Amino acid sequence: MECGMGLGEVQAESLRLHGEKWKSLKREDELTRRLQILTRDEQGFIEQMNQLSNRLQHCLGEYYPQALELFDDWTASRAWAFVLEFGAPQMLIAASWRKLQNFLHVHRLAKPQRLEAWKKIHERASQWPISEVLSTGKQLQA
Repeated sequence: MECGMGLGEVQAESLRLHGEKWKSLKREDELTRRLQILTRDEQGFIEQMNQLSNRLQHCLGEYYPQALELFDDWTASRAWAFVLEFGAPQMLIAASWRKLQNFLHVHRLAKPQRLEAWKKIHERASQWPISEVLSTGKQLQA
């Protein structure tokens, strides 16, 4: 097998070389039906998670755009944990650096190269323009 081959290429090569050993799956097979159901359900869950992630990002963009720069993957549980812990800019401003560090450690975000960036974000949080009314309403939505 050649290095750098994708999964489809590996399967095609295996079929070409050893196709006589492959068994075709029967649609009426119970295991196949289970696999189809699980795959369909998993795809539905993934789509729902992506929709919720997009809604959360849109909501944050309206009242807490600074939070959007903190995570690359808003489907990750630690991004959602951040919103639960520091769901409004005022909450991040009021939090001590130590409290934020604890959050970062618990969620495995306290890598040395990232800590300095988080510290700068925390320090400049008090300079963010904040609408109390908008923030309070949108925090509940988030």
